[in-house]
Amino acid sequence: QEVGQDVVLDVTLATGVVVYTPAEEPLIWDFETDTGDWEFCNTRAHHDLEQGGDCSGQGGIWFGQTGLDNCDGVGYGNNWNEAIQITVAVNREAPATLRLDHRNGTEPGYDYCYVDVRPAVQTAQWTTLDALDGIQSCRTDEWTIPQSVLDAAPVHADPLVLIQVRLRLESDGAWSGEDGFFCGVGWWIDHIEIDHRTVTAAGEVPGLPEAATLAPATPNPFNPSTNLSYRVPAGARSIRLDVFDERGRLVRTLVNEHPGAGWQSVNWDGRDGAGRMAASGSYLARLVVDGVVRTQKLALLK
Repeated sequence: QEVGQDVVLDVTLATGVVVYTPAEEPLIWDFETDTGDWEFCNTRAHHDLEQGGDCSGQGGIWFGQTGLDNCDGVGYGNNWNEAIQITVAVNREAPATLRLDHRNGTEPGYDYCYVDVRPAVQTAQWTTLDALDGIQSCRTDEWTIPQSVLDAAPVHADPLVLIQVRLRLESDGAWSGEDGFFCGVGWWIDHIEIDHRTVTAAGEVPGLPEAATLAPATPNPFNPSTNLSYRVPAGARSIRLDVFDERGRLVRTLVNEHPGAGWQSVNWDGRDGAGRMAASGSYLARLVVDGVVRTQKLALLK
């Protein structure tokens, strides 16, 4: 199963994406350049660079579409049931929280944006943490994952258990951008964070392999060059490290090879793939190791 490919909503654990990270780091997706490890059901939820409104990020996941005959061509439709989901390993012995930076615009009382979690078992019932409706500007919301979900989740490597997180937009049969009676953006998600941190003497969760890690660039901001250090887990099959501009365009590929394990570093001299000096501004370093994505923001000053 490839990341970003359409899948049935209730995937089995064997086809789910499990994200491993060190215990001292939360799981973070900022969607600046792609959809990361999230799986998609239906096709109307997608990566977007245009509908963020007052959210700070350039890229996000948008439950919406363009090309409508009403609402200036932008909105969501009737009878939608669009979802994205992911399977993650979290610590059942510490509070686990889900945090979203997002904005929504759906018909109040009829069309909802659902935040759901469940144990990573195909037959398990979803627990709804929130059902959002109406028009709300960009903000940060946080929910605690219920202990009952963690207690029922299958053990991966004690105390880590596997849960699934699902974000879903559901609309009824009328009053949306499709028929022009309600003009709302749908749901635009700028940033997702799952915090499952624990305190261990070694700083790593026992039983887990080393995670792919991209450390903050040094120096940053920089002129004219900066160093990027990254960690490759043992047994990794592929690695790619790219630099993108604020609009999500590829500026330079720094690493694209069969990886060696452990910490490594590479220098970016501030030039693009053709050898031209990049303009001053914000950039994104993106590390992909066997489909696991890590990002760091860069600032080039002239």
